[in-house]
Amino acid sequence: MRLLHKSDCHSTMPPLQGSFNCVVDSGDFFPNSRHVFHGERNKEVRFQMQWLQDNIEDLKKQLAGRDLLFVAGNHDFVDPIRMEALLQSEGINAIDLTNKLVSYGGINFYGFPYVPTINGDWNYERAVPEMQQEVRRMVDVINSNQVDVLACHCPIYGCLDLTTDNDRIGNRVMADALDYQIEDDKKPSYYLCGHCHNPGITMRGKMLVSNMATSQCVIEI
Repeated sequence: MRLLHKSDCHSTMPPLQGSFNCVVDSGDFFPNSRHVFHGERNKEVRFQMQWLQDNIEDLKKQLAGRDLLFVAGNHDFVDPIRMEALLQSEGINAIDLTNKLVSYGGINFYGFPYVPTINGDWNYERAVPEMQQEVRRMVDVINSNQVDVLACHCPIYGCLDLTTDNDRIGNRVMADALDYQIEDDKKPSYYLCGHCHNPGITMRGKMLVSNMATSQCVIEI
């Protein structure tokens, strides 16, 4: 399978480049209004839903009949289940990966939307104790199944998480889980992320890590 990985488009819909079977978006799909900065999350949900309804035809043209697999990011306030239902009702085969194991084309995906606490304004922010609980649930799924691809909004701490200001914004709890809590024969082969707007591809041990924040690339699995 050849998938196009993209992330952090923040409502832009650039042409998708290359030959691929499906698209995986690892979050921050939506634009934001000013409301989120005042804690008015319900207004932000309405704003983003309206944007989605207004731009479905453009999204159809961008996808050109290909499937869209996605996980939510911290800028995304629309319930991903609701997003999936709306897109499917409009003829787009959208598949929500958020907090679930999904088998697609013989490949098992798991979506993880959480990011370390920023300032409390954004969605899916978690302080360390809460992040440990979310990661523990993910680890239990991985150790009980074969997860090939982790689609996570946040990068792993120390891996493609360095901002242009030289700050590391990756997930330390995720790093510990991948190193010490997941059985060796269960470790995912691919980690697709965004969040840190400094894209790149690298290897972390035997796992390919792709951060495509504001960018895109084709990966063969």
